[in-house]
Amino acid sequence: MPSHDIYFYSVSRISTLARLAKNLAISIRVYRSPSFFISNSSLILDVAAGKAVGDYLPRLMQAIEDCDFRSTLFVVARKAHRRDPNYELARIAPRLLQASKRGFPVELQASYASIVEDSTLLPEVSALDTVMVRRPVGSRQHWLRFDRHEKLYQALEDAHLLFDSSLGFADVAGFR
Repeated sequence: MPSHDIYFYSVSRISTLARLAKNLAISIRVYRSPSFFISNSSLILDVAAGKAVGDYLPRLMQAIEDCDFRSTLFVVARKAHRRDPNYELARIAPRLLQASKRGFPVELQASYASIVEDSTLLPEVSALDTVMVRRPVGSRQHWLRFDRHEKLYQALEDAHLLFDSSLGFADVAGFR
């Protein structure tokens, strides 16, 4: 089944501007990409003009439904690391509940430090369960990040998850 990782979602004007400013820096320092810089600059201008930027789930779901399929949405339940998304789960819960009602499974994208440093997969499952009123059955590690397969599999088993889709490369198609 296709999937979408929710890395950015607009929850406030300030958090949206902060994320877009971070993207500008990344476009210059990391990617050296004029097109990425221009697109983020344009979005900053849109936010400054009062436009809603980053509330994309309704349009995404409609486009997917128009193509007659569904996609799993992976959402981070805990923002504890600078590499975690800008949103708080409770702030995007209404959109996630709408998605679930329309047949889009909402599963856990574990936070950046959940496996390697913090061992927080089970509390993150519980947090998503509370918001969705449905226990997640699957997960994906944020940035596909984990250190040892055995450690990941044990955390998945302890959290009673049925599947995980973290075994790919972050920058190349295919399995590790």
